[in-house]
Amino acid sequence: MGYFPTRLSVAPLELALLAAVLGEEGYETFACTTNGVLNDAGLLRDYDHLGGRDQDAPADEHVDDCLEFEYGRLADRTGPVLVHTHFLDPHDAYR
Repeated sequence: MGYFPTRLSVAPLELALLAAVLGEEGYETFACTTNGVLNDAGLLRDYDHLGGRDQDAPADEHVDDCLEFEYGRLADRTGPVLVHTHFLDPHDAYR
């Protein structure tokens, strides 16, 4: 995408993010993450569905649950899908 956020930066609204571009091409898009920094930076703004984002849950468990739910919901879909999974616990190293 050509955008590399710092801790306090936000993706400009005029920047076409991958979820928006693929969504225009008929993809259904979803993201599963526990890391709120992605949302704060505006990087999750164009997804059709967001799962996770419970910053108190271990990322591996929460993302597993999210993916299981989303795959069940998308089981009958015949078109393309963009799945963004982010397994990094926010500030896990500091806990």
